[in-house]
Amino acid sequence: MMKRGIASKGRMSSKEMKISVIIPTLNEGDCIGQLLEELPQDAVDEVIIVDGNSIDNTREVVQSFGYNAYLQKSRGYGGALREGCEIATGDIIIMMDADGSHNPADITKIVEMMKEGYEYVMASRYLQGGKTEDDTWIRFTGNMLFTWLTNIVHGMRVTDSLYLFTGITKDGLKRLDLRCDGFEFCPEILIKAHKAGLRFAEVSAMERKRFGGKSKVNAFFHGLKILKEILRLRFQPDIYKKPRNQDFKKIFDGIAENYDAVSNVYSRRRRGEALVKWAKGDILEVGAGSGAVAMMLPNRSRLVVSDISEEMCRVAEKKLGVKAVCCDAQDLPFKNNSFDTVIASEVIYCLDSPEKFVSEAYRVLRPQGTLLISCANHNVARFYDGLRRLMRKMGISRMYFDDRNRKFSELGQLTSMLQQHNFEVREGKRIMVLPAPIGKWLDNVFEKSPLNHLGLFIIVRATKNVR
Repeated sequence: MMKRGIASKGRMSSKEMKISVIIPTLNEGDCIGQLLEELPQDAVDEVIIVDGNSIDNTREVVQSFGYNAYLQKSRGYGGALREGCEIATGDIIIMMDADGSHNPADITKIVEMMKEGYEYVMASRYLQGGKTEDDTWIRFTGNMLFTWLTNIVHGMRVTDSLYLFTGITKDGLKRLDLRCDGFEFCPEILIKAHKAGLRFAEVSAMERKRFGGKSKVNAFFHGLKILKEILRLRFQPDIYKKPRNQDFKKIFDGIAENYDAVSNVYSRRRRGEALVKWAKGDILEVGAGSGAVAMMLPNRSRLVVSDISEEMCRVAEKKLGVKAVCCDAQDLPFKNNSFDTVIASEVIYCLDSPEKFVSEAYRVLRPQGTLLISCANHNVARFYDGLRRLMRKMGISRMYFDDRNRKFSELGQLTSMLQQHNFEVREGKRIMVLPAPIGKWLDNVFEKSPLNHLGLFIIVRATKNVR
């Protein structure tokens, strides 16, 4: 899994708008220094460099310019840009590549256009006055094809849909729900800006030959992903609409009384069995729902449960006979060092910011306290969700809502996030290859074999390190 780091440095400008520039890097040591030298200092207030765990001297070059590097939690080109956007403090955010193909002199053209009131401005090689020195016939053909397709399918009029040298206002960015990790981020941000009604313009630009290094784009592989994204945003326009915390509150308030009847009993039991054996002392279960996992604890005398849904809390209190606190998992109303164990079963992918929850769990845990997490395994969960949607359309599924959230986790991602928040991961595994009770004995065999990668759920046990 590719990880990225972040380096940022900022200065306040006397201009009425602050300008942030985001530059993702991966083994661009031959390029990044020259690019940073060319940045127009009078037009840029903040530079955020996002590094993909480069194995060359990229980070050393960045640091020689006075920037500090941090490892990023997400992955891929799109993930780097999304995380950079979260960090940026500017009113205008410029995204550009590190290889020198994007000419920093064009930043001024983008900014001037945005000062006229445009919310999303793209540089274009093919607009009148533009030029490219780096196109091959394969790239040119692909760019023209995807630009034509984007215009036809989404009713747009752009000249260069894949040249991600672009500017967007901070307020405009907040209106987009950007989800893509890879190079398909390029059509995603453009199409979603169009659908959100952002005032849009293009400016001519010159694409230079890269200063050095190698391109990370595979024309065939990434071309297929880009094609899929363009079509998906047309025929499944809400596919990336991530349910927010308050959306889940409304959903679970409505189904609280019948939750046990519509949820998968076998799935709940397997996850519960994997979690509760490690729980001890004063226990907090976050996002406890109807209390199905907590019911499996042998001793509930020192248990507190919480959920964002008031109705779920009422059901849990009635079932468990313990205190239930209605709260957001990202803002826990408990004192520091209150619990020995925090359990979060199928919670983190429902949150706006899983990182905030992990920070909160660290705060409320005592030194060497245990954090227990279960969550859906990314690629396997996506397959099952697609199957469930099909079954729902056929009238043979009992699922209570259509969860199209793509923020399922992979074991490596979850482990990395916990380590970055000062947890020591003691154990991580995948469980439940077969989602039916008839296969439990087979599951026990599969979970100890290479087929465990097909497990539907990830279970992680981590302990709080004292800072």
